[in-house]
Amino acid sequence: MESNTAVLDVNGARCASCSFAIEHMGRKVPGVEEVRVYPDSQEIHVKYGGDPAALEAIIRIVSRLGYEARLRTGE
Repeated sequence: MESNTAVLDVNGARCASCSFAIEHMGRKVPGVEEVRVYPDSQEIHVKYGGDPAALEAIIRIVSRLGYEARLRTGE
């Protein structure tokens, strides 16, 4: 299976427990191989199988946790 990577910009998730929650729940999304949150740069790096629904699911997870995330485009 070919892997894709994406970067999401996240607002508000600056602590270790925020990062852990996003990473833990994000890894349960079908098609997601890895999720890394970088609080200092306010980024989420996602390695996934290519289905955009996986990224949308992570954005919904972040929203449910009380933060805001969006897919970084144009890089």
